[in-house]
Amino acid sequence: MTKITLDKYELYLYNDSINGFEYVIETLIKELDMGLSAAITLTMKVHHIGYAVVNACHKELADTYKKKLNDCGLKVSIKQI
Repeated sequence: MTKITLDKYELYLYNDSINGFEYVIETLIKELDMGLSAAITLTMKVHHIGYAVVNACHKELADTYKKKLNDCGLKVSIKQI
């Protein structure tokens, strides 16, 4: 049985020179079930600032999201808040 922690973690997405806008947007929609508008907004923020917080959630979910996005070639990390 997996223990769910109640601590919150932020999932960060970072800009890179490899993945294009369309790919990042499509990946966020497919892997995180994110809406189109939210995926576009987040991708633009990453492009202009260099990173963005994708969401805040418990560690197990943050780890799952991190693995999904890493497996798709996106640069992500998690940080406890």
